[in-house]
Amino acid sequence: MTAKDYILQNARYHNFTLSDGTEVTPSDGHNFYPLLDVIFSDDMSGKTLLDIGCSNGFYTTEAAKRNAKCTGVESSPAFLKTASLIAKDASVEIDFINGFWGRSSHSLSESFSDDGFDIVLLMNVIHHNDTREAADYQLTEAMRVASEVLILCVVNEEDKPNKIYYPNDDIKKIVSSKFSIDKEVPYLEAGGNCTGRTIFTCKRL
Repeated sequence: MTAKDYILQNARYHNFTLSDGTEVTPSDGHNFYPLLDVIFSDDMSGKTLLDIGCSNGFYTTEAAKRNAKCTGVESSPAFLKTASLIAKDASVEIDFINGFWGRSSHSLSESFSDDGFDIVLLMNVIHHNDTREAADYQLTEAMRVASEVLILCVVNEEDKPNKIYYPNDDIKKIVSSKFSIDKEVPYLEAGGNCTGRTIFTCKRL
């Protein structure tokens, strides 16, 4: 199987435009590129970025195109293989790491230093946990390693079958010890494909 065939067969959740012009789209046909104008600046030169739960590498690849130095953490080896192939097709270098972010015997988060990255993304990740305690831990660990900006997308209304959701006021309270809210945008309005979710851009105090 060629790299392109593998990408076409396995890329999920986000869309990509490959170097030969081929459009790779998620099953619902949604276009996620408008999200980038909400969460990223045009030029990210000199910035380090960590994408927690990077999936097939949509955000890391696009940030790398904007000259950020990117690291992606993902627990699924299959997702990471697709992400690596997409990054190679885009001619960008990204440090992809296979592992889990959170409190477990296989956790990677503790290996990252405080304020280790300028920008940290935690997009549509924490609602996949089984408990609020586990979700809180993932969030606080993301806060710990972010030195300038923390970008979140959280489920803030009950969205079955997800078990974890955060009212917007809860997010503001949790991050307030280290960050101020710079942007608060409904996910759907920003270009996402789900209602009842919010994107927060949080800037270091």
